[in-house]
Amino acid sequence: MPLPEDRLTKLTAETELLAELRYEMERARRYGWDLGLFLVEPEIPQEVNADMHYPILKRLASVCASVMRSVDKGIRYQSSVLYLLPETPLSGVETASGKVRKMFCDLTFEHPDNQETFGCNVRRAIKVFSGKSQKDASTEDGALKLLLGQMRDALKS
Repeated sequence: MPLPEDRLTKLTAETELLAELRYEMERARRYGWDLGLFLVEPEIPQEVNADMHYPILKRLASVCASVMRSVDKGIRYQSSVLYLLPETPLSGVETASGKVRKMFCDLTFEHPDNQETFGCNVRRAIKVFSGKSQKDASTEDGALKLLLGQMRDALKS
């Protein structure tokens, strides 16, 4: 059965975030592989008003989907996009998130009020969960929320 979809980004809905993260971490543990995670959030220029946030987030999700493999899972997480990359070491996560960043930063947007064009940057946070070395890491909701909070705190340009 397909997972609920976020209407804006067409990615998996945030309501499924903890369950999907838990599932992928347990698979990584079972098979002894790395689970790459990256969180990206658009960095919108201050002079652009907040009504542009949704179209920009939608475009960021589209860029991510065009770069990622079919086995990777994209999930909307607040004003960000989180990707889970099974069997992916740090170098692979850095490469994928770098491609997303480059493609997104090359885009321009047009403001609907004054038709001026502008570009955006993207903040990103990267983490790799090692199924080999983190056998006893908790997948309880509290531990997963802490992990997500650490990633949000680590967002940087």
